[in-house]
Parts: sequence; structure tokens; C-alpha cells
Amino acid sequence: MAQQLLRQTRPPGRAGFDEPLLAARTVLVLRPSRSKAGDLAGALQEKGLPAVTATTARQAAYWMREEPPALVMIDLDVERAQFLVEHFRHEGRSVVAISNDARARARALEAGCLSAEGSLSPEELALKMASLLRERRLRRSGTIESGSLIIDLSHAQLVWRGTRLAVPPLLLDLAACLGARAGEFVSIAVLLEEVWSEPWAEPAKVHRAIWRLRKRLPGSARFIAGKWGYGYGLFPEAAGSLSSERARPARPGA
Repeated sequence: MAQQLLRQTRPPGRAGFDEPLLAARTVLVLRPSRSKAGDLAGALQEKGLPAVTATTARQAAYWMREEPPALVMIDLDVERAQFLVEHFRHEGRSVVAISNDARARARALEAGCLSAEGSLSPEELALKMASLLRERRLRRSGTIESGSLIIDLSHAQLVWRGTRLAVPPLLLDLAACLGARAGEFVSIAVLLEEVWSEPWAEPAKVHRAIWRLRKRLPGSARFIAGKWGYGYGLFPEAAGSLSSERARPARPGA
């Protein structure tokens, strides 16, 4: 029942994005009112940043499970805001605090927030966040768990069946991109855009990187599955019906 309620109260902010959101780009906006959260999410989306919104800790926890964000923007007027800041930082999330109270902003910075902003318009905040998200270091915090695989962005490593593995940044980004949407296929086009920032590149780039990732993770042929026309995905349950053959280029626009 609780899960059903969370889905019924799913925060707005996802419209306009055909692909599921990615940990590398998503911004979670946590503000005390829907209008404030919606205004900021809209400004972020205009800057090309997928954004989801929450007005309570419960909704924020839902999004943390569904779409682990690259960045959390939290209004310190939200109930139990300081606790949430400390919790998100403990999980390794990048956090930006919003408050008109100088002392509250100082406490947020002491707690490890990336930034603490005062009274700015949604457009000004969105510009600042777009700049922050362009820094690749935001992709190096927190962990993403997908069955036997843990993508540890904070320490730039993978943990496969309990074994810690150092991997190149490219493979770490690839694993994070797939791990953020475990159980789903990610198209070749999206992988090229999100991991390489080269949507025009040849699909062979993706195929070679997937091969290298599988080599680093013994016994992962079914865990890292490919499906013709759909792309690649991580499937912790390793369903027998999934094809482990190399994926071919996805259909245009897929």
C-alpha cells in the first residue's frame, strides 16, 4: 500500500523526456511547495537538465530509489531539512542548499554541501546548476547498486561479487549509466550521448566498451545483456529469456 501511495503521489517534473532519467544528469529538487519546486524544475529542464521534484522527505526517498540523482537541491525550509542534508551527504550525494538565512547556509556548507545559495530566481539557480553539472566530479560521488555489482563512484571502482576492481573512467561511467536503470535496456544512441557525449559516433564504440566491461566482470555475460534494436542493460536476475549477444545499433530515435 505504501509503495502504491508513493506512486500515486509521484512528483511532477518528468514530462518531456522520452528516455528514463540517468544518475549522471538528474537533479532532484526538494522544496516546501509544489509551485516553487515546479518553477525550479522547469528552469532546469529549459537548460537541458532532467529534473524531478519532491516536497517531503518521503517523496525524496522515493526518487532516491527510482532515479538516483547526480545532484540534490534542497530548500532548507523543508521539514527536517538539516537531517536530509546530512543523510544525503552520508550517502555521497552532491547537495546544494537553498536558504535566505545566512547561518543556515553556513551550516549546510559545514555539512559538506557543494554550494549554498540565497535568494535567486529559478533561472539564476538553473544556470548555476547547469555549470556545476558540467563538472565531471559530480559523477564521482555515491554508489549505485545493481544486484552483484556496486558502482562506487566516490572511489572510482566497481565491486563485483564482493571483489573490488579498479576500472578506467569510461567503464565506470558506462556501468553507472546502465546501473542507474537496472532491469531496462539503454539504447545505443543514449549510451553514446550520456557516456561519450558523442551521439554521432559509431555504435562500435559501445560494443567495444561493453566487451571490455564484461571482461572485467567474470561471469557477467547474462548480467550485462544486449538485445537487438534495444541496446544494453544490467539485469540482476539474469532472466534466461534475455539475449546476451552483442546489441546492434538501435533504431533512429530509440
